[in-house]
Amino acid sequence: MCSTLELPYSREILVELHYDGTVVVAISQWLRGKDDEPAEATPLTVSDQLLRSCCCDVIALVQEHQRELRLDCTQQLTVNLIAPHGPRPLEASTSFWGHVGMESVPNYSRRPHHTQPVHAVLSPTGSDVEASSVADIVHRDILAQFGI
Repeated sequence: MCSTLELPYSREILVELHYDGTVVVAISQWLRGKDDEPAEATPLTVSDQLLRSCCCDVIALVQEHQRELRLDCTQQLTVNLIAPHGPRPLEASTSFWGHVGMESVPNYSRRPHHTQPVHAVLSPTGSDVEASSVADIVHRDILAQFGI
């Protein structure tokens, strides 16, 4: 198990790799700092760029774990966003026209209080291109729940 939960001012990450091939990854989309979390009615912002990076990292981690264990069957992936302390509004912040680092919340996007799990499969014998494609699909399916 690898964890950054003890660090006070960083993004919290928890990774569990099990001998049966199960991989559990929890990544906090929100930075923990000196201030408490925003009021319950205030939407939590989900960064599109961070979400894309997390999808790619998790898929790569799962694929390498599959290869290390020499698994010979596809693995079911379930990805979901869960707000801390129960359901609350979530909003996706995206960048348009390739402006890296300049994200904003589109005014037409939905602000769900929870998202539905996204499912995908990953082959241990698949190429890196296939893994990248699965990460793109998972990322796109999560953002679609925001109307983006």
